[in-house]
Amino acid sequence: MAIQNDICTAKTSHLSVIRKFLSQTPLIHRHLDWREPLDWIKSYQLLILFDHQKEIDALFCSTPEIDHYYWLRFFACKSRKILHSSWENLFGYFLEKNRLDLLQNITLSLAYHPWMINIFELEGWNKIDKIIQFEWSDKIKYQHNTQNKDSGNIQKMRRKDLKSTYQIDRMSFQKIWQQSYQTFLLSYKHAGYATVLKKEDKIIGFQISTISKRRAHLARIAVHPGEMHQGVGKALVQDLLHYCKKNNIRDISVNTQFSNNHSIALYKKMGFKEKGNPFPLYSLE
Repeated sequence: MAIQNDICTAKTSHLSVIRKFLSQTPLIHRHLDWREPLDWIKSYQLLILFDHQKEIDALFCSTPEIDHYYWLRFFACKSRKILHSSWENLFGYFLEKNRLDLLQNITLSLAYHPWMINIFELEGWNKIDKIIQFEWSDKIKYQHNTQNKDSGNIQKMRRKDLKSTYQIDRMSFQKIWQQSYQTFLLSYKHAGYATVLKKEDKIIGFQISTISKRRAHLARIAVHPGEMHQGVGKALVQDLLHYCKKNNIRDISVNTQFSNNHSIALYKKMGFKEKGNPFPLYSLE
């Protein structure tokens, strides 16, 4: 078992040893966001657990997204033999360092590795939802409607649209899925294709997708609550499919919650198929 003196907050002076540690292919859990592990050094929230020879045993980072909702951003451990003890030390240190009261704060994490699921189960975390992965292939036939007068007019998202789209984003998602403006801005900066849907010159929906070679990922889509069930989401997805077909992008992926029946129905209607097994969302509160 490690003691507190073996744990410290990562600084830029630790860059070389962290890079060396990551190059040795340790067990790694990463949150599905836009940040690389080394980006968290700037936040002063990346923790390092050293062994007695001052070699890195594990890394840990958890930061709030909004209000009292903390997400596990990154956890890496060099060996399964010390996996659980490393987690206990780092998570305990994190709670003490941030003086977190679990009665007032919620810590959340996705778990797509069996060893991560095992940690959460052993530590008494609650499984509160599942994430379903969908994929669309260009082999699927679909009908593109270039004119959708009822839903509105689709345009490329501009930087000036960020304030309006972020407001829609905050209104559209439950608190645990809401993003900070910084995260929302990062998603826009990483976008390969981002659009807004306007009705009478007012933005009522948007989508943000990343593109890598011949694959796209629908990272974020939201519709103003007052415009739900008007075909806005369908129009945005349909436009994305058309763009991908036009630009020889063969596959599109998207993730959604098992509890989000409306999104699941939309994706299935648009020809998306479930891929792989769902992975759980855990919380500790």
